[in-house]
Amino acid sequence: MNDKRDTRDEPVELPPGKARQGTGSPRILILLVVSLLLALVYWWGVDLYRGIALAPDEPAQEPATTQQPDYPPSSPVLPDESLQRSPD
Repeated sequence: MNDKRDTRDEPVELPPGKARQGTGSPRILILLVVSLLLALVYWWGVDLYRGIALAPDEPAQEPATTQQPDYPPSSPVLPDESLQRSPD
């Protein structure tokens, strides 16, 4: 009896359709498209939730420190003879 039944010395002839590792099945494409759509729906839901959760309950009011008091305009500094240096 031959104990090495699975070992062959001669090459095995296979048709080209069976020699391929995978076939051109649309199942993988469908799986990828559905996964992408589910990821986009999940992302949209998280963005919507984040917008609702982080939205303030009341509109923000400006703090009093950012408001500047209304001062009357100052008069411009005019040249004065007392400010000029006298030559020594």
